[in-house]
Formats: sequence, structure tokens, C-alpha cells
Amino acid sequence: MPLRSEDDGGPKPDEESRGRDGGIPLELRLYTVEELAVILKRSAKSISVDVTRKPQSLPPVFRMPGTRKILFRHPDVVAWMDGLSESAERRLEAEAQASRRSLSKSARRR
Repeated sequence: MPLRSEDDGGPKPDEESRGRDGGIPLELRLYTVEELAVILKRSAKSISVDVTRKPQSLPPVFRMPGTRKILFRHPDVVAWMDGLSESAERRLEAEAQASRRSLSKSARRR
């Protein structure tokens, strides 16, 4: 099988940072409620409700002036998801420390 050259239609280095929708860079990509629902594996209805009832449970909302459409910026979604994984790691570490403390207390009692 021949090796692909850079000019045979393969992705170019600057194309790697672009989204699949017409070459918009990921930094500028906006997600709709429906697209975010697919990413988060939730229903679009639950996301729409959470925008007003529990906005802390979602990435920051981005609204274009003069519109009512709910959008989410790609960098905000990524940062929000990264924050979730960091907080989960901190919670797991805190639980592990609490477990170690309770084990050491019970060992001292014996």
C-alpha cells in the first residue's frame, strides 16, 4: 500500500483545529441545545429546562444579541467538562483520604 503524500487529500495541519461544519475553527464553533444534548447524552428538553432552572449544571450559555436562541461556545463546553473531571478527581481523592483516616482510627482502637 503506497504512503499518502501531503497533497493527496489528507488533512493538512491547519485543518486539524477546524470543525466538521464548513471549516469553522473549533474556537469559534457554537453548539445548539440539540448538539449539546448529543455530546452530554441527555435530552434536548432537559438541557432547555436546565438553562433557566439549573444553569450551574450546564456550560455557560452564549446568546447572540437580538435573538432568543440558546447556544454554547466550544471552548466553554470543553472547559466546563474539564472542570467536571477535575472536581470528580478531587471528590474521589477526598473520599479516599476519609476512608484511610477511618481505617487508621479503627486500627488504633484495637
